[in-house]
Amino acid sequence: MRSSSSRSRALRVLGSSLMLAACSTAPLSDSPGCEAASGEAAAWRAAVTQGPLYAVALRGAPVAACSLRQEAQAIELEFRFADGSRLQARRDGAIELSEQSLRWAGARGGFDARALLRRAEQAAFSGGCGIDWAQPETAPAAGEPGAVDSVYRGETCNCQARVRHDASGRVLMLALRSAC
Repeated sequence: MRSSSSRSRALRVLGSSLMLAACSTAPLSDSPGCEAASGEAAAWRAAVTQGPLYAVALRGAPVAACSLRQEAQAIELEFRFADGSRLQARRDGAIELSEQSLRWAGARGGFDARALLRRAEQAAFSGGCGIDWAQPETAPAAGEPGAVDSVYRGETCNCQARVRHDASGRVLMLALRSAC
């Protein structure tokens, strides 16, 4: 009986130690490097991480790194994902600028880029910003041979959404911006 109770006691001590160790370690952050954000920077980070562009990037790979810079009213946030994709978000209250752009490491297909940008528009502006989703301006993308930009413009605050496709129609980049 003694060996059985000694073994049982040893297992309880080991189990308790493991539970204590698990509870005392810091939780892993979903965005390493941006934990200290407070005030307006924290609010901007929360808005970006709750938005559809962040969600679609996160489906492809976890966040590998995050950087946050703030100077006066300007806040710049960058998430780098494990697959090499990058989400950049800027906000500057002094010039009423707001911009988010998602660039994938490789072209993506199999989703409706306009629908995703519509959701981003609704998330950024509660009633939207009047983007005309039926009439894009299309032109070759500067600096990317074979790529094409489709720009959708809105009536409010120079709002615009941009989709960059490669020659085969797969999405390379999505962006939403406004400047009042």
